[in-house]
Amino acid sequence: MKTSLTLLLIFIATTSSGQVYLEDGNFNLKDLDFNTFDSKEFYSKSSKAEWAEYHKKRKSDVSPIYFFQSEADTININGSNFEVENPYAIQYRQTAVAGSNTWDERYNIAFYDAIEFDELNVLTDLENNLILVSVSAEEVANQKISTLINALNREYSPFKLAESSVGFSRYSNRKWILEDKIISLVSDAKIDFKNVVLSDEAKKDIYKNSANLNAVYLFICKKVYYDQIKNMSTRIGFMSKFED
Repeated sequence: MKTSLTLLLIFIATTSSGQVYLEDGNFNLKDLDFNTFDSKEFYSKSSKAEWAEYHKKRKSDVSPIYFFQSEADTININGSNFEVENPYAIQYRQTAVAGSNTWDERYNIAFYDAIEFDELNVLTDLENNLILVSVSAEEVANQKISTLINALNREYSPFKLAESSVGFSRYSNRKWILEDKIISLVSDAKIDFKNVVLSDEAKKDIYKNSANLNAVYLFICKKVYYDQIKNMSTRIGFMSKFED
C-alpha cells in the first residue's frame, strides 16, 4: 500500500506540474501560451548542461536521455548574430538528432498532436517574452501531415497558402492566422529548376545535396512580430524556411 501511494504521489506531481523543461521531451506545442511561457525556466537546466554529465548518464545506461544542451545568441533586428551592436532578440537553439560524438538514436524534443519534432528554436525579446517557436522533423509520413492540417482547419479555419523557398527547393507554407499568433506549417518540398538552365549532371547533384524533401517545419509566431521576422534579411538556419 505504501509503495502504491508513493507511486501515486509521483504520478500526481509529474502530471500536475505546469511548465516543462527542455529535457523532459514532452513539450506540447498545442498548449503553448505566449503569456505564460517562461524561457528562462524552460532552459534553466539545458543552459547549465555539461557534456561530461551527459556521457556519465550514457555510460550508466540511463534511458531515455533527454539532455540537449541549449545554445543562446543575441540577434539584431535583421536576424544576424554577428557582431551585434544593437540587440533585438535572443535565439535559443538545440537538437535531439543523433550524430557523431553525441547520442546514438533520435529523441523527441516537442510534439504537436501526432507529429514529433527533434529540433527546437525559440526567439524571445530582451525581457524574456516569447516571440517565436520553431520546430522541425527530418521525415514525417504524409498521413500525419494531412491529419494535422485537417485538425488545424477544424479548430481554427481553412489555411491560407503561401510559399517558402531555399535555393532550388520550394515548400508549401500553410498559415492559420489567429487573434494573437500565426501558425505556419511548411512541408511538401519540391525541387524547382524553373527559369534556370542546368545540365542533367548538375541537376542530379542538386537533388543529391538538397535537404530532405520529407522534412516538416512548424512556426508559431506572436502575431505582432510576424512581419518583422518575415523582413529579416538574414535567412539562414531555421529561419530559411520562414515565409518568403
